[in-house]
Amino acid sequence: VLRYRALGHVLLRVGEDVGDETVSLVMCAARAAGVGVTVSSPVTRNVSTDVVIEDDSVLSHRLAGVAAWPTRPEKIRFLGACSDELRLGALDSGVALDDVAFVAHPATEARRWFLEQAVSATNHRHGNANGPAQRRDILSSNSAPHSL
Repeated sequence: VLRYRALGHVLLRVGEDVGDETVSLVMCAARAAGVGVTVSSPVTRNVSTDVVIEDDSVLSHRLAGVAAWPTRPEKIRFLGACSDELRLGALDSGVALDDVAFVAHPATEARRWFLEQAVSATNHRHGNANGPAQRRDILSSNSAPHSL
């Protein structure tokens, strides 16, 4: 059985080669999942959310202090191209990276915004350890007590 939990907050880094329509669609997917998003881009964007304008080196430097951010992201999602310096800075920050391209298929894109957890019930080797307790009498009612 799989259980899905929405991420708390994601840093969305949008490269120069990604269009504003794609950014808007990604933001719709995040809103539908109930995930908070901070958008970072090296260029100005015409989208309905606030965008932090910063180049790769500034963001890489800022990621070094991610532990002190008021809202620490659970994931950094890269859309489009990014520099090796930024990728290394993101890895050093200890935050999970996701560089899979946006997919317009809702079921596929939804996986980017949730944590997937496998849940299982374990049966004990002597039976179901989670089931009701069975009392076993050591001495049956037909046998006489033993004397030493």
